[in-house]
Amino acid sequence: THAAHELTTAMTLLSWVKLDSAGAGAHQTAICKYNAVAGVQKGYIMWVKHTDVLSCRVGETTNSTDHAGTTNIQDDTWHLWGLTYDGAFLRLKLDGATEGTDLAYTNDMTASGHPLTIGCRQETPSVYDTDMKGVIGESWVYNRALTAGENSRHYNLTRWRY
Repeated sequence: THAAHELTTAMTLLSWVKLDSAGAGAHQTAICKYNAVAGVQKGYIMWVKHTDVLSCRVGETTNSTDHAGTTNIQDDTWHLWGLTYDGAFLRLKLDGATEGTDLAYTNDMTASGHPLTIGCRQETPSVYDTDMKGVIGESWVYNRALTAGENSRHYNLTRWRY
């Protein structure tokens, strides 16, 4: 694990993802630094859950908070997934725009102690799950919340690659 990835007060996660239709209805992880072993829930994860919409989970020791978008992204199309946290709200981003509604969240996340993973979640030191069934392009982790304009600009500057 690297201390720079132990984000607890502000962050932005971005990842270009193209889901494969074979993974419909499955949990699929883009970016993860989350620990949910034996009742401990720490860190962050950006994924698609069984509902096929962009989702996130953040943890603060014994509790976790889930937030989900509304757009079905199980469509064999490249999308830029995003999650920002500014100390007050969790915001999901899809293709540079706000996805769903902002979720008030004022707790600091707890450092997970797990490594940062792309395309899967580390359940235990030797077990990885919620594998991505599709393709992941570039991914970025920022230690601050990007603004709406910065998210949109990121999408517009990188979408030609996908």
